[in-house]
Amino acid sequence: MKNSLDRLFIHNINGAHKLSSPTQPEIALASESFCDILGYSEGELDGADLTSLIHPDDREIFSALLRCLTPNGKQSPRTARMKMLRKNGSVCHVSESVSLYISKNGDIAVYGTLTDMTPTVEENEELDYLRTGVPCGFLTLTCEEHPKIIYMNERMSHILRVPENADGVPYPLRLLGNDVYLMIPVEERMHFAEILSHAQNAGGKAIYSELSALRFDGVRIRLSGWISRFADDSGRQLLRAVCTDITERYDLQKGKERQQLLGVLRDVYNKIFLCDLKSKTITCLEGESSALFNNIQNIPMHLAEAAAHWIDTAVSEESRQVVRGFAADIFNHRAKGKNGMPPKIEFYALSSSGEEKSYTATYVEIDETSGLFCCRRNGDARRSSELTANVKELVMQMTDGIVAFEIEDARIRPLYASENVRTFFGYTKEEWAYLARKSRSLKDFVSRSGIAYSEFVKIFDSGEAEFDYTDLSTGTRRRIRAVSSHAADDGTPRYVMLYNTDDSAISASNGTLTVRPRVFIRTFGYFDVFIGDKPIAFRNEKSKELFALLVDRKGGYISSEEAISFLWENEPVNSVTLARYRKVALRLKNILEEYGISDIVESVNGKRRLVTDKVRCDLYDYLSHREKYSHLFKGSYLTNYSWGENTLAELVN
Repeated sequence: MKNSLDRLFIHNINGAHKLSSPTQPEIALASESFCDILGYSEGELDGADLTSLIHPDDREIFSALLRCLTPNGKQSPRTARMKMLRKNGSVCHVSESVSLYISKNGDIAVYGTLTDMTPTVEENEELDYLRTGVPCGFLTLTCEEHPKIIYMNERMSHILRVPENADGVPYPLRLLGNDVYLMIPVEERMHFAEILSHAQNAGGKAIYSELSALRFDGVRIRLSGWISRFADDSGRQLLRAVCTDITERYDLQKGKERQQLLGVLRDVYNKIFLCDLKSKTITCLEGESSALFNNIQNIPMHLAEAAAHWIDTAVSEESRQVVRGFAADIFNHRAKGKNGMPPKIEFYALSSSGEEKSYTATYVEIDETSGLFCCRRNGDARRSSELTANVKELVMQMTDGIVAFEIEDARIRPLYASENVRTFFGYTKEEWAYLARKSRSLKDFVSRSGIAYSEFVKIFDSGEAEFDYTDLSTGTRRRIRAVSSHAADDGTPRYVMLYNTDDSAISASNGTLTVRPRVFIRTFGYFDVFIGDKPIAFRNEKSKELFALLVDRKGGYISSEEAISFLWENEPVNSVTLARYRKVALRLKNILEEYGISDIVESVNGKRRLVTDKVRCDLYDYLSHREKYSHLFKGSYLTNYSWGENTLAELVN
């Protein structure tokens, strides 16, 4: 029976309801508005357990809310936000406030009010999607000598490659919160300090600038944007920065400037090398008068390794200390000349004819991370040397490996080789250096590689050969193609280019080599995606699951509605889940762009599919029914995801 308090409460408070007790939350009374929120008729919920109406994910929240209501504690209302299930199965977001009432005779009851928060939550979800989808990064900083980051939007996190949160504490606030200068390169910090000072003294006017910054993975990027001062609701003075990533445009402009500089330097120097201190590589841009440098032109090599090899094998012993010191200054950003001029050194080294000659070298800085190492033989005019057409075309595009041999009378002396090629032939760096001092028989040299001698000789007899080898990193058999330069009468070294035929493609139209990223997808067991031998570090588990779903479709399109039914099996398709799905799809797109493989997923009118001919996948290999892949499936498939059981059943049967 309703008492006067019940009638007053139920008929005058929106979303009002009464529960039997904190330990037995049965609905004793429910207002009409309470029933309307959940889609029930008045009286239909009488005697129902309110816990059964709470979304399974939030039932512990509701239980904790009721546990706070103790007869001996404060009787002030307790509030929590959670999800509830409507009669039609849809989800609504509510705010539940409860309080304990103890009558004079000691009877206990729980009075509660329910507020429907669904429209507000859905609006925030949409706004959140807009915030994550805009191309600008947002930062909020404190106005201090060493500003702290107090806010960073998702786009800024993507630009900086911020790692995923581990325990709810945002990494930017943990790692950079005490000092934003940690994300600025040392040489740019004075410029950054001037920008902050101008912004703080500009009276709210936005200050535009460009500067370099450091991503969380250590890569240097270029940012442009505006920064201004503002006051928050409490009157605290803060700085707001709006940034865009202009690294690609900046690098393109620097490339144009470099070409202009090269045009001038080529009139003076025979050999010009690009030193990229960011990626720690050196690339020969101009190698006239030297067959060795000509044939490795435009191929990036490891900076320290290539320099050490050149110094040890070509530079005269009395000049090595000077050249090593000059190289060390370049590597450590200390290469400075007098009166603002580029630094220069003179040294002695072996020429291409084997004679010791005098050389002059200089280092021309392009920017803080790159420069040009230029060299010329003293008193020597520039000579032109043309590459063999087929070698030049391959060398310009080849990235898997290159090796140079000196061959005479069935004996071979290995010269330059990239690291992966030395490993392929079964030698360490030290062993290779020893081999380079003295020739040995072809049969003896090839004995460690696991390649048949007859197959190896084909490389030099016919100019190319193909053979199988075991890739120790993956334990799989791979197919390698080797292409050799032609033999020359002047003793020019023979250059051999190696590439993996599983991961590269020859264009039938012009015979040129096109190398694409080595994307391998593992579905048997736990799902993972690899670029070469390195797994992709997905920062969001749902975006990884979406990619697994595309793989499972084997190239077929999947709609937003279908994807939602797999990713959130117990939730209906509505504006909330659609917004959530768009965020997941955006994060997948961003991570694929980050690894340079965004073209493997195609999107048309909101539907997505995997472009299967741009990836390798154990599932697809197994389904090809080729004998060499018949052993791949061992009874497990997409262990991470329950929905993979349908395909697993097909594989088992």
